[in-house]
Amino acid sequence: MQLKGELLSPMNIPDGCRFVTRCPYATEACKNGVPKLQEISKGHSVACHRAKEIL
Repeated sequence: MQLKGELLSPMNIPDGCRFVTRCPYATEACKNGVPKLQEISKGHSVACHRAKEIL
């Protein structure tokens, strides 16, 4: 997946997920909370609220 959209300003980082302005799968949950790191398969982890749903 190639990210598109607004690049984050290091001076004005939004709340929630750092990719919320660029991710086509972003939801309100992404805007409101930082996702926790979760293992999706042995040795592979992601920090995404929707990882299990998308993958």
